[in-house]
Amino acid sequence: MKSKNDYPRFLGAESDLGLVPQVAILSAPLAATVSWGGGTQQGPLAILQASPALEVFDDELLQETVRAGIVTRPPLPLADCRPEDACRLIKEAVARELEAGLFPVLLGGEHTVSGPAAAAMRERYPDLHVVQVDAHLDLRDSYDGNKLSHACVMRRIDDLEIPFSQVGIRSFSAEEWQLVRERRLRPFTMARIREQADWLAQLLAEIKGPVYLTIDLDGLDPAIIPATGTPEPGGLSWWELIALIRALARGPQGLVGLDVVELAPRPGLEYAAFTAAKVIYRTLGYLFPQSESVASATGPADPASTAEHSADPFYDCRRCGYCCQGETTVSLDAADLARMSAHLGLHADELIARFLRRSGKVIQMQTVDGHCIFYDNGCTIHEGKPWRCRQWPLHPSMLADASNFETIRDSCPGFKTGLTHEEFRAAMKRG
Repeated sequence: MKSKNDYPRFLGAESDLGLVPQVAILSAPLAATVSWGGGTQQGPLAILQASPALEVFDDELLQETVRAGIVTRPPLPLADCRPEDACRLIKEAVARELEAGLFPVLLGGEHTVSGPAAAAMRERYPDLHVVQVDAHLDLRDSYDGNKLSHACVMRRIDDLEIPFSQVGIRSFSAEEWQLVRERRLRPFTMARIREQADWLAQLLAEIKGPVYLTIDLDGLDPAIIPATGTPEPGGLSWWELIALIRALARGPQGLVGLDVVELAPRPGLEYAAFTAAKVIYRTLGYLFPQSESVASATGPADPASTAEHSADPFYDCRRCGYCCQGETTVSLDAADLARMSAHLGLHADELIARFLRRSGKVIQMQTVDGHCIFYDNGCTIHEGKPWRCRQWPLHPSMLADASNFETIRDSCPGFKTGLTHEEFRAAMKRG
């Protein structure tokens, strides 16, 4: 990568707001044990170089997450390091950010970098839980005679006695599967995810401490991220990954650290680096909701700051139930199912059987007597309701369509009388 005095920043010049940072971007360009496609040492640089192409106004959260304050550190000097020394430098770098009170985002490099990062996190959070997104189990005791191989990272984390969950798995050795059986591990393989609609609720139920999320980009389908060292077909979709991140970030245990690893840049596949950068930015958006934002499409972490509780001068929800009426209801994603299951204290299968309906692969709430099944002089699942309900009536389509805005404004008593489309757009952009 470039020298310490000449390196790109995450989001480029748009991150230079003079704010006290809450997030630190670290680069660990390690590629000491690559087993097939090379180039992962260039992954951090590629992500940083692609990141200025992102819109800093998040299209889902309707906020400029960059205002949380993001600092990009110089890349760690790992090129000539032995794996043991590289791991020590990574652990020390992550520990420094934690000591300073910053949220660490580590860019790899091969997956080996996650081991020392998790070790540093464990010292700060004794009850840490690691969630691994990956195509591979990475549970070999050694690979090519190397216990610090990228293929062994979760085994090393297991050696630290850190509990972990694995998501997106679809490739492993006989040795690894034997360990899974002996230890009675239950990885969320892609086959399990496809068969069990409540997989995300099951995952959240097994997490008992703050989460460190490690994302090996080959956990995503190669159609989304083709530029990895070991791509595997049949991976997670963009929406499945985002639902997972949203649920972890807003879950009761919280998300305390993140790494994104195993990008192996390839000519003509630059969009893979852009997608990785967007994963990072979206994750930070869930973690650092901007309090002045009028409407987060999925509702910020603090329910008191969502649109329906807003004291904004142009909108104040009256809980009239207008938006609960009609014979059609919203579709639910995996995070919605997990949230509603937890709120009602029901297993997802019972929730679906009693209150929801299926239409192909789509799951929706039932309607009764011309309104949502959960309506009874107001929403009876207010704190656990789906993100599309949280978004209403401040829908992004209202920004572009004045007639749509006027129709919704005139139907919903929560809007200030006489509010114009121009005033609404200006207020949303300020948020």
